[in-house]
Amino acid sequence: MRFLTILPVTPLKSALFSYFCISFSQNTSMGIVYHISEKYSQESLAQFVAGLPASFEGKGNVIFSNRRNTIKMYELAGVGTVVVKQYGVRNVFQRLWYGMAGTSKAQKAFRNSLAILQAGVDTPEPMAWAEERTCGIPGACYLVTTRATGRAVAGILEQGGEQMDRLAGETAALVARLHTHGIVHHDGNCTNLLYEEAPGGGLHLSLIDTNRARVREGGSLPPFKEYMEDMVRLTDRFDFMVPMMYHYARIRGLEPQQFVFNAVARKIWHNRHS
Repeated sequence: MRFLTILPVTPLKSALFSYFCISFSQNTSMGIVYHISEKYSQESLAQFVAGLPASFEGKGNVIFSNRRNTIKMYELAGVGTVVVKQYGVRNVFQRLWYGMAGTSKAQKAFRNSLAILQAGVDTPEPMAWAEERTCGIPGACYLVTTRATGRAVAGILEQGGEQMDRLAGETAALVARLHTHGIVHHDGNCTNLLYEEAPGGGLHLSLIDTNRARVREGGSLPPFKEYMEDMVRLTDRFDFMVPMMYHYARIRGLEPQQFVFNAVARKIWHNRHS
């Protein structure tokens, strides 16, 4: 009878083991690594970020929480309202992997938000990111931003009505602007898209949850398959998706009917295989 099985050593396992040993030997204490935007130099913000995770626990108003993430709102002297998203602690293998990659979800969201703002699409402005590290291994991380305004587009879709077509056009314009600046959100759904009434009777849209976004080098246009897949995930409502795709095609100078046909076919395929 075999009481011990020797697992084969793969390059990935070897790299993870080496990373863990090096990290442990270099740093055997818990600390916080953080970065604050140059635009925000207030002392109260610096103290708050440097004090994480203690300044996060037991304080602030919870506005969202699930098994993975918690979002809280705080009032800081000299700064005003800030929102902090805590990305939960990963399992040991994911923590080692993110440690080797060197970029946490909070860092990615910070950088992606800056790129989205530079593209002319509204998103909460990133103020800071922070990351817990124990023995050099990353733990929970935090993104500090300005407060998002507006309500989820999903609410309008449930109500239906005359605003549907106008909303489809505004959504198409926002997505087209992202794509033409080389950005794909990759977490598209109508709860991550917010709207509010704008002066003059228009609609103002903004985007949240940016850590999964991909920003292509040089702002090059994403491949058709990538951006189409991203768009069909936005909604399951064809009465919203079809006019949105039509408006998008016109904005991009594509043939609308063919584009809508491809989008509907892709959506049906996506629904069957998801």
